[in-house]
Amino acid sequence: MYPRIAISGSGQFSLLAANVLKKLSLPDWIEVEIVESPMEHLLNSDETVSKEMFDQSTIIISGGQSAEFLEQKLDNMVIPVKVSYVESLIQLAKEKQHDEIAIINYKAKLEDIDVLSKYFNFKISQFSFDTLEELIKIFKDLRQKGISKIIGGSFASKVAEEYDVESLFFYKEAALRESIEMAVKYLTIYRNEMEQSALFRTVVRISKSGVISVDQDYRITSVSTSAEKLLGINKDQFLNHFIGDCIEELHLPSEEIDEKSVVFNWKGIKLVANRSPVYIEKEKVGEIFVIDDVNKIQEQELDIRRMINKKSLQSQYEFIDIIGSSERLKQAKEIAKKFSKVNSPVLIQGESGTGKELFAQSIHHSSKRSQAPFVAVNCAALPESLLDSELFGYEEGAFTGANKGGKKGLFEIADKGTIFLDEISELPIHLQSRLLRVLQEKEVMRIGGNKVISVDIRVIVATNKDLMRLIQEQKFREDLYYRISVLQLSVPPLRERREDIEEIARDYFRQLNINEERLLTSSSLRLLNDYSFPGNIRELKNILERFQVYSTGEELNEETLKKLMQQAIAPTSIFEQPRPETLNLEENEKNLIKAALIKHSNNKGKAAEELGISRATLWRKLKE
Repeated sequence: MYPRIAISGSGQFSLLAANVLKKLSLPDWIEVEIVESPMEHLLNSDETVSKEMFDQSTIIISGGQSAEFLEQKLDNMVIPVKVSYVESLIQLAKEKQHDEIAIINYKAKLEDIDVLSKYFNFKISQFSFDTLEELIKIFKDLRQKGISKIIGGSFASKVAEEYDVESLFFYKEAALRESIEMAVKYLTIYRNEMEQSALFRTVVRISKSGVISVDQDYRITSVSTSAEKLLGINKDQFLNHFIGDCIEELHLPSEEIDEKSVVFNWKGIKLVANRSPVYIEKEKVGEIFVIDDVNKIQEQELDIRRMINKKSLQSQYEFIDIIGSSERLKQAKEIAKKFSKVNSPVLIQGESGTGKELFAQSIHHSSKRSQAPFVAVNCAALPESLLDSELFGYEEGAFTGANKGGKKGLFEIADKGTIFLDEISELPIHLQSRLLRVLQEKEVMRIGGNKVISVDIRVIVATNKDLMRLIQEQKFREDLYYRISVLQLSVPPLRERREDIEEIARDYFRQLNINEERLLTSSSLRLLNDYSFPGNIRELKNILERFQVYSTGEELNEETLKKLMQQAIAPTSIFEQPRPETLNLEENEKNLIKAALIKHSNNKGKAAEELGISRATLWRKLKE
């Protein structure tokens, strides 16, 4: 259904609408059309023509009585335009040329006409008509009485011309503009609801968790594809059935159970269902059940914990490790050094690969908190189900699989130190609310707990996205943004500080104990300086590693180094057809094996894994 506004009227009403639309700036996604609707349809109660003119996706704007007629005949939303008699009467009063005027309207009369007549000091007669014949009779009577000025709508004004009677149109620009703006407001609300609905459907479709929704009577209204696979059923078996008849363990209303999570066995698999009520205003209209395989959740949690625990809780870098002497980088380092002297939250912004965590660690290392933990969390790397428990911790028995004695969250672990939240834009909305509370109150509460725990932490966050745009899209809380952005640091991309490329490259090779003078010739450096580095420093180091591998064992001269650097910057796809003169299978195989062994420091197991062959095959090929 495409958002559409139809302004329905005839004659002067259509002209008025055209003038108003010229002055209005409406959203591009709204289609506006002026529909010429002859008064004869209204007078003849022509229902059929009206339905043909407007589909149900249209909001109709029309004059008062016409709007009332259309609302009775159609299912569309109809917004009437207010009649502006008083403005016309004021205009006539200023002219001081009329002893008596007439107000003519379709099926309606003004109240308190005598009061208006006394106020404006001229006689006001008013007439209403239901048919064209009645309208013509009114004008004949006016001509006999000598009344030469009327206030009316399009049809009355049109007939007035035939009887040499002047007319003032009783619809004004301001009233029509107000009706159009109201229609735009309704369509915007409708569009937002449609977007939310589409977003929910997309999330349900791509989620690996099974999703089942029920109405207020606990009858199943939808079953996601993932739920069908997880439960091994066809959704038609469940739809419109009471959920307790389909999954017995989920039959109790949420008010009758202590926990929102229910663990149950289904066809030999242990599953967990997290249930959440759905409200419109304060009325509960249903529930959502999100179902997962318990064993897979536990396996995933173990993998993530292993990944997290590999990192030390101390900062590994300081400002001296940020390589470069460009003016842009110097400015960023000087600002960061100032930030290290205070405890306010810091927002670090920059493209991917620019070294935002390097700055965060350096700020911590130079602060009074340097001897306390530095805890780094990538908000995009953890699934939402784990992010909550990792950040805030949990009490024993908070959920199935919870450790005995509970577990400290990362905010508690970072106490007296710094917590670095990378990719903060990916933090779910409900966790943004909890983070805001931590920043405001300096307190956390574990999942399943009822005790408030005080924490003394400094929060540094980073993002490569435009948070203000996300706020406008209602994907990021505005109040949280102002809390985390007390201090803001922008890390420049590598293309804006090209003078640092050579320094970074030389430092990289020195750390590997490689003679950089042998590799970094004028030609190879020129190629690096001409490249845009969309992946910034991370991409530069990736290129330098490839360059170092390609150059191993080569007879090096200026031309060879230039060719190898070109290959490192834009490596040829392994699927690309080689030229006939280089088509040497045995030689290419040896080069691939040599490169894999160099990359993995002669670890034959890892080299074989990368080459996609067994260790036995690798040993055999090395002996050939």
